[in-house]
Amino acid sequence: MGTDISKKLGDWIVGRMAGNDAMAVLLITIPKKSSAEAEVEAFEVIAFSPNVRLHELSVLIGRAERTPEGALGVLLGGAEPDLSAIKLHGWRVVNRIDRGLARLYSGNAAERDFKLVGIGAGAIGSHVMANTTRAGLGTWTVIDDDVLLPHNLVRQVQTNDMIGWPKAETQRALLDAILDEDGCKAIIANILDSGNERAAIDEALAEADLTVDFSASPAALGYLADAEPAARVASLFFNPDGCDLVLLAEDGNRSVRIDEIEAQYFLAAGTCRPLMKHLGSARLDMLRYANACQDLTRPLPPWQVQTLSGIAAGQLVSILSDADRSRLHLWRLNPENGLVLPFSVTVSQVSRHALADFRVSVSQNAVAAMRTLRERAAPNETGGVLLGSFDLSRSVLHVLDALPAPPDSRQSPTYFERGAKDLKPQVDAIHLRSAGTIQYVGEWHSHPKGASARPSGDDEEVFAYLQAHLEPTGSPYAMFICGEVDTWFRVGWSGCISGEGTIDHAAG
Repeated sequence: MGTDISKKLGDWIVGRMAGNDAMAVLLITIPKKSSAEAEVEAFEVIAFSPNVRLHELSVLIGRAERTPEGALGVLLGGAEPDLSAIKLHGWRVVNRIDRGLARLYSGNAAERDFKLVGIGAGAIGSHVMANTTRAGLGTWTVIDDDVLLPHNLVRQVQTNDMIGWPKAETQRALLDAILDEDGCKAIIANILDSGNERAAIDEALAEADLTVDFSASPAALGYLADAEPAARVASLFFNPDGCDLVLLAEDGNRSVRIDEIEAQYFLAAGTCRPLMKHLGSARLDMLRYANACQDLTRPLPPWQVQTLSGIAAGQLVSILSDADRSRLHLWRLNPENGLVLPFSVTVSQVSRHALADFRVSVSQNAVAAMRTLRERAAPNETGGVLLGSFDLSRSVLHVLDALPAPPDSRQSPTYFERGAKDLKPQVDAIHLRSAGTIQYVGEWHSHPKGASARPSGDDEEVFAYLQAHLEPTGSPYAMFICGEVDTWFRVGWSGCISGEGTIDHAAG
């Protein structure tokens, strides 16, 4: 290759050999091409060591000689080297793993590092962040204001010597130690009460490709739903008994916000037969580990946490490679035999309405249910009750589903009076299975073909009835009228009518 290795070595060794008993390690980097004219595709590194010390090596390569007294002198002109006397010992050359190589070895097809924010470095968060780091997914900014306690060691990646230190900082240190490439950050703060860290949190959310809420806190999830700096939000959590993993994820455009996906998740938990026991675990098996009133923990085997967290980490890789759709997935683990069953719910698009005092989000599934029931009942009017959830702290109402008319309802082409047969047990069961989240939020009925979807005098009486009976509870109440071309609605809450709106059926 046109390189005189012994001369290069000699030039380097002059000035270093006098009295030097060190050994040399020689590295040769060879460019690799598919043909002489091709671009360099890779480099191969060969490493070896001569079997002699530097001062002896300088003599054998002809750059020094010994006097009769044994002193070492430099030969300015050089001499013929005696390379045959030098024995070489080869070294095994291995590269430390950076994120690029980690992606290659883990089968992660991503072509770049992603920036991620993790809210909460607890059981699921600590494992997911560690697993995705091993897969070369990118760098994490860890946000958590908690400290590591002894019981955390059972199901988190932190170690005993970290007890008493902030979880965010210990998690960052662990992540940066996994590969030969750092870059993770820690923010010791509560995202809901961040104090002086607000600017740092907003900057992290704005720069992140994905913000993942591991906290299982409805308040934190609501905050992220409203956080405009966030580019995209996902949520990962376990159900109360720790056997089910839940994944909620926005699409890249945030067309359905994370709180709206969460509301649809609770509806699925309350209405889908395979999920009837998903949220049914009570808190009776919780253990108190200190004196604080909230210091409770649930016994949970580490292998169970690691199994579900491994699935969660793999899903984050998938989410970042496909930003075109929202996701609502569950995985159910049978602790007795290790069987994992997946369960998916199609995320419904929503129409979002900013009213004077309230924000109303209506799922397309709810509108589609009203339209289908209206068509089936034609030419008679029909109706039923509305199911949904709400967050009074954020003044948000999610209308999620419309139930059909009970069998004792009175229906005609110009009149509808909703009955009540079997309705309360049905709604109560959904409320219980959804952990008290999904509940009655109002009434709906249809208007016949050719009639406007605007309230009649009788309809105004219905709304007045809702106002009289639901306003004292502090809950929002809604009335929807499904017509031929659109659906009209009105929402009231806390002594005032927040407003009205329409949903155009042609718009989807």
